Amino acid sequence: MLFLRRFLKSPQISSSVGMIKTISSSSVHTTPTTPALKRKLFSNLKSSEKPCDDVLRDMEEQGFQISQVDLNRWADLLDKQGHEKKYFEIFSFMESKCRLMMNKSCLHRATGNRSSLFVGRRTFRRVAQIIAPSVVTLDGPNESYGSGILFGEEGKIITCGHIVVNLHKFSVSPVYRSKRIEVKITLNCGQVFRGVVADCDVDYDLALVKIEAPTKASFSPAKFGVSKDVEVGDMVLSIGNPLEFANSFSAGIISSVRRTNKEIGVEGKCQFYFQTDCSLNEGNSGGPVVNLEGEVIGVNCAYEDVVGVGFAMPIDIVRKVMNERNW
Repeated sequence: MLFLRRFLKSPQISSSVGMIKTISSSSVHTTPTTPALKRKLFSNLKSSEKPCDDVLRDMEEQGFQISQVDLNRWADLLDKQGHEKKYFEIFSFMESKCRLMMNKSCLHRATGNRSSLFVGRRTFRRVAQIIAPSVVTLDGPNESYGSGILFGEEGKIITCGHIVVNLHKFSVSPVYRSKRIEVKITLNCGQVFRGVVADCDVDYDLALVKIEAPTKASFSPAKFGVSKDVEVGDMVLSIGNPLEFANSFSAGIISSVRRTNKEIGVEGKCQFYFQTDCSLNEGNSGGPVVNLEGEVIGVNCAYEDVVGVGFAMPIDIVRKVMNERNW
């Protein structure tokens, strides 16, 4: 936090952050912030039960332009008055503005109605609401578990092959391939279904799972994006079933767009993977990486033992396999 505070107070960043304003499709009325009005805004900030970063976004959306100097002064005052939580919330707000400055192109795509270009709780909440109904928890054979993505109205699910089959046996044994392999499927809403592995591409570690007798159920298929446009620094969310904690979300950025299979120790025909700094664990495999529009841009497939190093197969490659196998 000390480093972040120094970073936010540096002349280059302070001047740039102070110039960032709410952007909308029409002009926004700006209210002059006189000393008396600043005192009133600070009082509201101090007394509000809402998180400070949300209150500050509300203020700016209403046309109040608050300078970097004021934000630093308010944070110091709250800290001295014992409001440590609010102190950190103000710096969370300033950090989000720094991220906005560094990633404008991504943020323009992230706002559906373009009424605001702030990234924070509301942005991630909206993305979570979009993608959550499309992510399922899978319990496969031999106590294996993971995640999957609904992509068809009729209950089709794309996931990683290693979750639901023994990849080696599937590749070499016709008898094993002909076996009926059942999977327990739990939707985001808690509904449980029985599914079956319909097909698996061993070379790409991808599998198709179909929900049986889905006629009475209503599914929410995910929207697939385009991974060729993804760049380092783009903000993303990962969703899955890490350590069997279903419907878990973590946020991060794209750390690399061309991490090779040799670098990450993964066999198969997929040569390049996305690297993200989302927090992944066992059970995230098969779950989606989504952009700030809630579109799937990758499928999580591997992670390192250290926190913040995860890998996902780009969705363009996933869709290629799905089309070739007529999934």
